[in-house]
Amino acid sequence: PSALVLGPTIVDGSIAGAQLSPKVEVNWNCPEAEASGSVEITRPAAYIELHAPSVDAKAVLNTKYQAKEVILSAVSQAEATAASRPIVEGAELNCNLHGLDVMPLLNDSYDIDRMTSSQPIRLKLSGKTQFHGELVQDGQSDTSNFQNIVGEIAMEGLKVNNLNVARQMTGEVTVGKTGLKVQARGLRPDEGIDVDLKLPTELKVVDESG
Repeated sequence: PSALVLGPTIVDGSIAGAQLSPKVEVNWNCPEAEASGSVEITRPAAYIELHAPSVDAKAVLNTKYQAKEVILSAVSQAEATAASRPIVEGAELNCNLHGLDVMPLLNDSYDIDRMTSSQPIRLKLSGKTQFHGELVQDGQSDTSNFQNIVGEIAMEGLKVNNLNVARQMTGEVTVGKTGLKVQARGLRPDEGIDVDLKLPTELKVVDESG
């Protein structure tokens, strides 16, 4: 979508440390979009930050690698790549939305979004979200075919456009190769969110083959 085109972006990065345990740092800044962010990758975890007028987000991915002996024993490039690929054992997310309009992200043309008004439909999200999840092995999660990240989510001050959806919500989230599942409930019985997004088959095939 054209909404994801940020314009000219300044990127700088560095790699330091031992070959088997390097520290990778990448920082980027897009003046036109007033957006910036950073990625820091170490052996224990990866740290990601995003700052923009409509969103501030920080995420941590806890990772685990094969033992160095396993990586050094690889004979082919394919074996070395497989042995060096990390396993995400947990994730944390702190996100604050300030009227993020998701319609341009879902649809690249406002023409079919217009109804009786000459103005395009807006779907602006606001609120704070916190998530903490851990890896659940096969057979212990809702989807037994894949390893999932399962955890708790807490939302505060959730708004859609000018509509106050809920002051507080808590629930569970499952993130896996098959998709995303969210079940959250608010302080009142009529406050709830149920989301079940399935990834297209072609995306899952590419991910499994990669």
